[in-house]
Amino acid sequence: MELWTDKHRPKGLEEFVGNSKAVEKANGYISNFKSGKAIMLYGPTGCGKSLLVELLAQQKEFFLIRLNANDVSKEAVEDLAKSSRTKTLFTKGKIILIDEAEGISGRDRGIMDAVIQLIKASIYPVFLIGDPYLQKLKSVKENCELIKFDKVPVPSIVKRMRDICKQENIEVEEEALKALAKFSGGDLRSSIIDLQIVCSGKSSVTQKDLEAIGYREREQNIFNILQPIFHSRSVNVGRNSIQQADKDSDEIFWWIENNITQEMKTPEEIINAYNLLSVADIFRNRIMKQQNWRFKALASDLMASISVFKTSHTGFVMYKPPQTFAMLGRTKGQRGELKSIYQKLGKKLHCSTREIKDSHLPYLKIILKKKPEVGEGIDLAKEDIKLILSGW
Repeated sequence: MELWTDKHRPKGLEEFVGNSKAVEKANGYISNFKSGKAIMLYGPTGCGKSLLVELLAQQKEFFLIRLNANDVSKEAVEDLAKSSRTKTLFTKGKIILIDEAEGISGRDRGIMDAVIQLIKASIYPVFLIGDPYLQKLKSVKENCELIKFDKVPVPSIVKRMRDICKQENIEVEEEALKALAKFSGGDLRSSIIDLQIVCSGKSSVTQKDLEAIGYREREQNIFNILQPIFHSRSVNVGRNSIQQADKDSDEIFWWIENNITQEMKTPEEIINAYNLLSVADIFRNRIMKQQNWRFKALASDLMASISVFKTSHTGFVMYKPPQTFAMLGRTKGQRGELKSIYQKLGKKLHCSTREIKDSHLPYLKIILKKKPEVGEGIDLAKEDIKLILSGW
């Protein structure tokens, strides 16, 4: 299944939605380029920062050189600085893009100096995407002009989704489109992914159909993350989904693990998916043992490759949370009550709640099971004793 965010990607700047002033400034920077200054784009996710640079390169017939946080090292930037002064044979020029600049590792000494030297040396436009207010980007920021992106307005999102529905021959109620647009919080990419989920297998959609996605968190919901991983058939798309998520890759790992059999329909697909995930798990375990954080990128790439082996078609899937997270959700109240019991016992026995839990609780369970009346001597109510003996 092709993602609509790729299928209906703007073919030119005239189709770019929102942030017209940012588009104008970025375009002007390229047209009147002077060496020694870069552009830093910043703003919320899903508003088109990376897409704008791609479209500008396409319009200007420039070759786009792109690095993201995982690719950036001092050596890579220094090599890029050398190539930034060479001419191209088959295009009119180059555009250099360093994406997710805030993710650049601080372990590489001199890497920020290398980025600054690249900006000063390049005879071609340089773009960075990142948070200019982070301390580690302060020196780079001084060599950049800042261009802020805002959330895409609701009417603009509605118009774009309406055009997509027309191309897909799907009738969608106007109120449903407005609700989706408001629901996204100005994230156009998220709106389009939600629209595809709602429209899956349907020829018409009403506002009632939005109930399927109504309970989700908006910051970066798990559906937005897992859909590209399971359906894009592209490692790059899956990788971007993991990198842009507000969830840790370890949490995403368990979401993938718990939903493979939901998304994969043939034995071969399931076997290949679990094989990839098992190798990713090996790298995850090596991260802490060897203190090598490059293994995290390898594990993420393996997770992002799941859809490459997918050949069957699945419609809308209601993703199930990992059993660990589901259990924690169900027992949140019990765990809160237990914590207060540990604190009460800690004051009584003059020790920390951790010591109560790790050292005293196993013995206390045995004692209370044989002689519940002992609990009264340490101010435990009957409900407290019952909770302790329940096994939590």
